[in-house]
Amino acid sequence: MNRGKIPGKYLNHSGNLEPPNIPRYHHLRKPSAAYFAVSGGMEVLGLQNLPADGKAMMIPSNHESWLDIPAHGEAAWKARIYLRMLAKTALWDLRAIGPYFGDFLEGAGAVPTLREGHAVTPQVGERMDKLVSNDAAIVNFIQKSRKNHEPYLVGKEVGPGAALIAMTYGLPLYPAGVAGTREKSFITVSYGEKIPVDKYDIDHSDRRSITKDVVADARELTQVMKNEVQINVDIAKEARASRLPGARLRSARRT
Repeated sequence: MNRGKIPGKYLNHSGNLEPPNIPRYHHLRKPSAAYFAVSGGMEVLGLQNLPADGKAMMIPSNHESWLDIPAHGEAAWKARIYLRMLAKTALWDLRAIGPYFGDFLEGAGAVPTLREGHAVTPQVGERMDKLVSNDAAIVNFIQKSRKNHEPYLVGKEVGPGAALIAMTYGLPLYPAGVAGTREKSFITVSYGEKIPVDKYDIDHSDRRSITKDVVADARELTQVMKNEVQINVDIAKEARASRLPGARLRSARRT
């Protein structure tokens, strides 16, 4: 692969980031890092839980704000991991933002996906084939909307899509929680331990045939995933609260 201007040591989980997207991803990171620095900083917890073997994986996460995207990108960068993110195709149609918005999204690591019931559509399947074959680290915001839920509560609106993709491709899941992006100050990101999907594996070649048993397994895995994401959201919230201005004063008053 042509690695553009980025040193090879940074290409863990490159996920087929081909030029011009490699340098574009790198340059988009710089303003994000600067923003987080001036808005109170960032703390990343559980980074050691992310694998160093460079194999494909999925990171299910809560979704609170647009800032979740650069927050994950900056957090994973500390482990020299490029991230890809599954995003709804409707974002590519936001022409009012600018005709090159799609290029911006892809430069930031986004991958357009189209949902069709429970099945993995041919378009999504083709993109996932490429991502998995290139050992991508894929973030999937598991909530259907970043607006229609209580802050920092994963809640009921979690579909089986992420679980089905993980099952289809045998991708290990590393749950994540983000806090501070709603408030736009001092961001914390927590990565949890691996959720294995071996027992839920389904036939990759027959991904369009989603049986009742497969859906039942996907719902079971979704519940496990949702619980683990919520645990990491709570960890991130508590860590953030302990670092905010006045936290030490409140602690001293208690003692």
